[in-house]
Parts: sequence; C-alpha cells; structure tokens
Amino acid sequence: MAPELNSTNDIIARRELNGVPLSGEKFQIIIEIGKPYTEENQNWRCPVTVQPLSKRTYHINGSDSFQALTLAISFAHEELADFVKSGGKLFFRDSDEEFNLNEPFEKQ
Repeated sequence: MAPELNSTNDIIARRELNGVPLSGEKFQIIIEIGKPYTEENQNWRCPVTVQPLSKRTYHINGSDSFQALTLAISFAHEELADFVKSGGKLFFRDSDEEFNLNEPFEKQ
C-alpha cells in the first residue's frame, strides 16, 4: 500500500507559490514531494502533489529512487506548465515577483 504524503517526515521538498488564473483571483499553490520508497515488488515510487492543481497525491514509478524522484519533479513542473499554458501566472509567495517556471531547469 502506498504511503500517504501527510507527515513532515515524509516530505523532502516543498515550495509555495501564488497562482493567478485568467479570472484574476490569486490562490496558493503548494508543491510537495515525498521520500521515494520501494514496494514489495522492488519497484520505486515517489509521492508528489501540486495542490490545488492536482486533486490527489500521485505516486510516480521509477526503476530506482533517483529516477522516481526525477520523474516526480518533472510531473510537478508539467502541472505548473499546464496552468501557465492555460493563461495563468505564477508568483513567489508573499511577493509580486513573477516565478519563471523554466529557470530551475535551465543550464547554468
């Protein structure tokens, strides 16, 4: 059975942003990524949620913990990208500074 992502001990990464859809009403977005875990069959999974854009916690499969974690981060990025493609904007929490969705993924 997949563990729930509800304990601060389970969460290894968290980011809070503000989202503003085309309608203009600002709301909070919380991205949480949990610690990768193995199932009885030795498959690796990594829990991820992007609230309220995704309505549940997803458990992303990978061949090892690194791949499961990487795919979970990619999933969160895609959820945010879909929001932006629909006309939404992302901002840092408690700021008017717009969050550049691609910046964390660009080469330095």
